[in-house]
Amino acid sequence: MTHRERNKVKVVYHWSGSGNIGALAAALHLGFLATTDGGSQVATEINLPFEGGFTGKNQGSLCFVGRAREGEEIYIFPRGKKPALPLKTLKETVRLLEADPADYYLVDCDFCLKQGKSQVLITLSRIVTQVKEELAD
Repeated sequence: MTHRERNKVKVVYHWSGSGNIGALAAALHLGFLATTDGGSQVATEINLPFEGGFTGKNQGSLCFVGRAREGEEIYIFPRGKKPALPLKTLKETVRLLEADPADYYLVDCDFCLKQGKSQVLITLSRIVTQVKEELAD
C-alpha cells in the first residue's frame, strides 16, 4: 500500500466500552505507549484519554485519536455490549457519506477483555502489530 493510499485508511479500534482497551490499542498504534519484555510491562507512563471507559450515553461515539506516522487515521469506537447495531450504523454512515468502506479497517478489541490483566498488553500489542503488517502489504 502506497503512502497516498494509506492516508485514506481509517483504523477503528472498537470494544464494548468498559475499560480503556480501545484507548490502549490506539496508543500502541500511534507509538504513545511502548511495551518492554515482550509486552508484559508498560515502558512509558502516559495519561490515556477515556482511561475509565465510557458511560452508556457516550457509547457509539467515534473518536479521532490521531494520525500514525505511516499516514492512517486512528479512531476508537466504544460500541456497547451489543455490537451489531452500532457497527451497522457506522458502516451505513460511511456508505451515506459516499466514502469507500474499504478504507475503514475495523478492529475488535473485546478479545483482550477475556485475557488476564498480565496478558492484555501482550495481546493488544500483537493485534496492533498484525494491523500494521496488513496495512503495509
